[in-house]
Amino acid sequence: MPSNQFTQVVDELYESFNRVPHPPGSDQRRHPEHTRHLLDALGCPDRSYPVVMVTGSKGKGSTAYYLAEILRTHGHRVGFFSSPGFLSDLDRIRVDGRVISEDDFARTWATIRPLWKRLLEDMPNDQYIGPVGLFAVIASEYFKNQGVTFAVIETGRGARFDDVAQLYHTHAVLTNILPEHLRELGPTLDDVAWHKVGIVHPETQTLFVGTSSPELDRAIAKDRPQWPTDVTVIDLTHTITIDDRNADASGTHFHLTLPSGTHLPSLHLPTVGPTVENFAVALAISERLLPRGLSHDLTTTLAASLIWPGRGQVLSAAPYLLLDASIHRRSAEALVLAAGGRFDRVVLSLPNSKDRDGIQQVLEPVSDSIIYTTCTNPYLRYDYSDFKVRPGDLIVDSVHQALSESLAHAAHTTRILWMGTVSFVADGYRHLGRTLESVAPLDLGEALTQAHE
Repeated sequence: MPSNQFTQVVDELYESFNRVPHPPGSDQRRHPEHTRHLLDALGCPDRSYPVVMVTGSKGKGSTAYYLAEILRTHGHRVGFFSSPGFLSDLDRIRVDGRVISEDDFARTWATIRPLWKRLLEDMPNDQYIGPVGLFAVIASEYFKNQGVTFAVIETGRGARFDDVAQLYHTHAVLTNILPEHLRELGPTLDDVAWHKVGIVHPETQTLFVGTSSPELDRAIAKDRPQWPTDVTVIDLTHTITIDDRNADASGTHFHLTLPSGTHLPSLHLPTVGPTVENFAVALAISERLLPRGLSHDLTTTLAASLIWPGRGQVLSAAPYLLLDASIHRRSAEALVLAAGGRFDRVVLSLPNSKDRDGIQQVLEPVSDSIIYTTCTNPYLRYDYSDFKVRPGDLIVDSVHQALSESLAHAAHTTRILWMGTVSFVADGYRHLGRTLESVAPLDLGEALTQAHE
């Protein structure tokens, strides 16, 4: 439970944002330059260490997390910033995997607060400094005070007009683009690509491209004349080879060959789906950033423990319980293909703004029953009044009731999928009593047996 002091600080971070109306529409109405102004007033803490900025429609969170952990394992002190928070807003900010404490968060904000107040006094009344930008400023100052030697930063939904991307970054990573957040970034996929390619700033030296597409190629070609002449674009799309890929109840086993020719055999990730590709991209980037390259032994040991919550995460082997944050048809298709086989039970939590119809079409042919539900995030809207479901499928308003029903009387061989937004993934963690430090899969079969007895 957060303390009153922490709650008061977070309320302040939203003060500027809440004073201005936010009609739906393009992210171009935002003013991320205010985040830069605050960083400059603070003495540019983000110039104290190399920053890798990661953006994309899907996979940016897991890629950034993998990258941070690989760099840490190879001897660096690494700051990691993710967006949004998971179980708490504090989760956004970590050093060497440890979440910032409430006291450190409050102390860091106390240093920044007078400069923020001065900035607000000079800001036009119809503008604001975004709360995520303020979280990023706190992270940047905290990272400097902690003496990090690398920082890996995940942007918000955009990049060109993103507050977080205002941090000085010499390296940028673009994972992929999908037709998501079209209201803010669209209306077309070309528009989304244009927003994402804005991750390249005047100081950027290297852009790593994890997945190419015609839209992305067009956006890069259009923007490139405006970039610094020495920006190096490294396309990783066709230069990474994943062989002998096999998913089982413990995750995915595979062999990996990186663009340099480095071969990493017999790797195991406790996840299934596109996270394997994201891990491979993170390794390829790390190899470029680490002067001595990658250690095969360290990488093999690390991979077996890497969990980015709700990205193809195997929570239990018997019964098989898979947790995933897919909110679009293409992501769900990739997960289903990787997982193989049917699911006996599915819990799906997608608000109105997500691709509920598309994911329903993917999951119905491979599932015996689906429970459609909500989540505890009060800002997400769920309306199932006109939503058609198959006979036998259910709509359950309470997310915790839905999760309980999916586990009820599950046998060791039962296959269960929980899929939905990050907020729903956090609900799944809370339902099972998991924390960010919970790495090993649950012995859910034993717990269910005891519950039935």
